[in-house]
Amino acid sequence: MNNLIISKAEKHLVLYRDMVSAISSCCRIDECKDIADKSIALAAYYRQIRDDTTVQMFNQVRLRAWRRIGELFSMVDVSNCETQIAKIKKIRSSFDPAVVGEITDSRVAEILRLMKVSDKDFEHAMADRDLTGSIPDLLTRTPQYKEMARQNREAFQPAPKDAARREQEDAANARYDRINRHLAELAEASNVAMKETGTTLAKKDHTKLKQIVVLIKPEIYAVMKRAASEQKLTMQEMLHCGIEMWLTKHGYTSR
Repeated sequence: MNNLIISKAEKHLVLYRDMVSAISSCCRIDECKDIADKSIALAAYYRQIRDDTTVQMFNQVRLRAWRRIGELFSMVDVSNCETQIAKIKKIRSSFDPAVVGEITDSRVAEILRLMKVSDKDFEHAMADRDLTGSIPDLLTRTPQYKEMARQNREAFQPAPKDAARREQEDAANARYDRINRHLAELAEASNVAMKETGTTLAKKDHTKLKQIVVLIKPEIYAVMKRAASEQKLTMQEMLHCGIEMWLTKHGYTSR
């Protein structure tokens, strides 16, 4: 049975055998080796390397062969197969093992995906000059795949923000910036106060203190600074005296 199948296949592949023979001859014969002019020889060799048209033809032959194999696979009824593995097993059981034995399961799965492509989309992808000859590469060049990829890109793009939402976010960011600036001003004022307090109190007394940060306008600060200088006091001493006088006047005492 196997010999009969192979014999029939051989009769239908005469042109293919001739093509293989011609390719083998091209591989053996170096038509440029007798060119004396090195520049001409270089140009001839480089033209062979850049022969993209022939390479594309070979890739198309490979893909059309997979397509034809897929058409043969499509004749097998796999409607009752619930999984891809079951479909592959059913297809293998429908052909002689000697024929399908060299085709891997992953290749069969690729061929089944290839058969989901319409003839029109298949021919569209085959016309792509960058075709590599692999089934997955061809699938990515079909209009169906490109449309699916476009829809996926649009689905994952963030939705445009309306004017009201942008205005709310801008206001929130502005409030956040004001709070950060205010905190920075408080931290700076605290650092200045601690430095000046350190000139009038022993370091060992720092842990006994309670820190109060007071922010005053620059013009008031200038007056206090001038008064402290005239009375030979520090700013902290002036503040301490002022607070103590206010507490005493209103009946508060720490004693």
